[in-house]
Amino acid sequence: MQHTEGLLARPWLVVVIVALLIAIPVVVLGESSANDSRDRLRAAELDSLAKTADRTAASLTESLDSVVRQISAGSATPVTGTPTSLLLAIDRNDVTALNSFVSYLSGLLSPQVLRIILLDRAGRVLALEPLSSRAKPGADYSGRVVFSSVSKNSPTYLSGPYTTDNPDCGCDGAFATADTTVIGVSSFVADSQGARAGVVLAEVDVHLLGRALTAALASSDDVYVIDADGRLLMRASHAFTPDPAVGRDLRSSPAGVAALGGAKTAEADDPLTGGARLIGVAAVAARGAPRPRSRPSWTRRSFRAASPGSRSRRSCCLAARCSPAQRDG
Repeated sequence: MQHTEGLLARPWLVVVIVALLIAIPVVVLGESSANDSRDRLRAAELDSLAKTADRTAASLTESLDSVVRQISAGSATPVTGTPTSLLLAIDRNDVTALNSFVSYLSGLLSPQVLRIILLDRAGRVLALEPLSSRAKPGADYSGRVVFSSVSKNSPTYLSGPYTTDNPDCGCDGAFATADTTVIGVSSFVADSQGARAGVVLAEVDVHLLGRALTAALASSDDVYVIDADGRLLMRASHAFTPDPAVGRDLRSSPAGVAALGGAKTAEADDPLTGGARLIGVAAVAARGAPRPRSRPSWTRRSFRAASPGSRSRRSCCLAARCSPAQRDG
């Protein structure tokens, strides 16, 4: 009774006690609801990034496919075995006709393709456009994978990245540097019997190819493209400026491990700039090479080159969004 009277004499105690009894479960429920909301938001963000990666991969795939189709069409031999003008030029070593062929393809595919190189059946350079300080007519390409990897059964091949000289890139002089990173697209030239008559090689300018990625910046903070060995090929954020990070090995980073391991989404630190990221991954599938094992690259989008009847080195592109607050929950 005295205890009750004490409470009534100090009614604020009753309010406090009741408030605490009500507030404690509300806080618990509120935290649970907040955690659930964060989980749903994170899942939605990852799903959005995965879709962004898929769209970017499709864009890169189409860009590479376009080059493959043009090169394949230019080097194709009719099923009837009727010699084409290219075959006749190779057989006769018609320098004028050979130069006209590479000049035509170069003009058709410029500026995305930096250089067209025509090789004979032994892997020697017959003609190229534009001229190069590293590859001249007669230069031996027989030991290079861009030559040896194509055959009657595997008529096209997409190489890994390598550097070549770029005396005139045709891109307003901004990137007319001595070395340019390219991807080689090779196409088999068959003679009337189906044997090797030569190889057409198109060197695709990786930097110009990367400009197609900039559209992804509307729904992601950046897009990284890495090759099968985990090396950075390009970033959307550096599509119009030189990127000192190109060539950086990202395979041991958590993001690189997730991407190269076949993940579609991941939460990891940015391997270049640091900071938590939500990442979507997709693979590029170019029709110039047989479909490889799933091995995407890092960015919220990834790409892998693939296609029946040919070979290629796997490349990946990842698109990522800076969402540290969401990751930290």
